[in-house]
Amino acid sequence: MELAPGLVLAGIEDIGRAMRNEREITSGLARTIPAPTGSATILMSHIPAAGVIEEASARGVDLMLSGHTHGGQIWPFGYAVQKRFAKYIGAYDVDGMMLYVTRGAGSWGPRMRLWQPGEIIRLTLRAPA
Repeated sequence: MELAPGLVLAGIEDIGRAMRNEREITSGLARTIPAPTGSATILMSHIPAAGVIEEASARGVDLMLSGHTHGGQIWPFGYAVQKRFAKYIGAYDVDGMMLYVTRGAGSWGPRMRLWQPGEIIRLTLRAPA
């Protein structure tokens, strides 16, 4: 969806079931962004799976926003989450694409967090100089 001239917002379905069943996870991305857009592109993908991250970068996505991991939510589960998702919290530069994985404001399972507080992020988008 073009939000403004030169700014595209795209999103893909939750790939959790496909990951659990060891199925293909990037087909939704290929349908959503079949080729680089030539515009600044923001992609929303709930799960920061390595295959989606790599494919998004290759397709020219400029900013990818993800969550899902809750930053580990409760110590020591963060160690297990980090083994599954190498990029599980914070900002990363992936071959020129900015990836931000937020801890989110909610929780999964027990309604608590231990040393991983919830967050709501605020991003400021600026045109390149």
